[in-house]
Amino acid sequence: MKKSLIILLSLILFLQINTISFAVDVVTVSADTTYLTKEQLTLIPIKIKNNSGLMGFRITVEYPTDKIDIRSVSRGDFTSVGNFSTNFGINDGKFDVLWNNTNEVERDGTLFLVSAQLKTEIKEDVTIKLSFSQRDTFDEKYEDVYIECNNMVISSYYIEPSIEESNTQNDSTINKNLSIDNSQVLEAIKITLNQNKVDSLSKVISKDEFVENFNKNLETITGTDAHNVTSFETIISMYNSAYEGEFIKEVSNNVDSYKIQASIENALKDCNAQSVDKLQNKDKSAFIEKVEKNLKQYDNEIPSLSTDLDTETALGIIGKIYNAQDTHISESGNAIENKNNIGKNIFYIVLIAIILGIISIFAYCKKNKYKTKFNQRSGKNEKQL
Repeated sequence: MKKSLIILLSLILFLQINTISFAVDVVTVSADTTYLTKEQLTLIPIKIKNNSGLMGFRITVEYPTDKIDIRSVSRGDFTSVGNFSTNFGINDGKFDVLWNNTNEVERDGTLFLVSAQLKTEIKEDVTIKLSFSQRDTFDEKYEDVYIECNNMVISSYYIEPSIEESNTQNDSTINKNLSIDNSQVLEAIKITLNQNKVDSLSKVISKDEFVENFNKNLETITGTDAHNVTSFETIISMYNSAYEGEFIKEVSNNVDSYKIQASIENALKDCNAQSVDKLQNKDKSAFIEKVEKNLKQYDNEIPSLSTDLDTETALGIIGKIYNAQDTHISESGNAIENKNNIGKNIFYIVLIAIILGIISIFAYCKKNKYKTKFNQRSGKNEKQL
């Protein structure tokens, strides 16, 4: 009895230890409670915690389009390397963020950045749902990694950060509660580049000095130091996100959709490529310049992708405004194809039914013919008898 009790207590202790261990080690994806306004865009970082190793993921974001206006989605520091893509802008109120890399990443950080603002004033908190695809979320052994996704909360009132939160704030919590406009970020970076006497972030030599000057310039523009950052990489992420938002807004507001697609398709044709992701490395820069030239025929104020961004980031933006139309065409094509298939199936079903009906009638007639002959023979035999 005593031995059994010891075994039972040991088992309970083992289960408790494992339960505690699981609670500590669970991988979470979340965003801090955020305050939005109608006037300005806010940059919201989606972060991962307790990550022990990840080589790919798919996160789905769902939001109420009548209350929230999401303008852009861009890489975070966690996804700064590897393949990053999103179908943002294709389906209203829902989009996926996909990432994978050739090497496993074993650290916490910001998965991606979302720039958003309110469409209408809200009287109560609004929830933005986060979920993940298990089959697309894996480690370097291609084994499933479970992620606990915590929904984002958009607060209906301003939350003053505590002293402890302010002291421990890092780059993953930039702009947690205050609004910042894309144009403000771009202006601060432009001023800081001029101060450093360079024309692009890639040419910055003293990164620490650039970060310090950028914070001062951004504080002057916004009137607050709430957006201060501590790393040059975060400035790059902010720049890419802000630039993407402004570029897409400028293009979509001033150029018709079919003209956008024609501009990109003509550039692809000139580079002998069927899609953006099938461009050869030697043609990528020329392709970006061709797209830029084609678009500026309709709007000369469109920003210069070829000089303002690195090649891959520029291609990513072009891919987003092009793939959206491609997907709509594909969906329409699939709908037509499905409709045609249904029509064909109905035709074949009716045809088979007609054939079976003819066979049944033929068999019935033949049976009656044999029956009549049999009866006639039977009648003759009876008469003879």
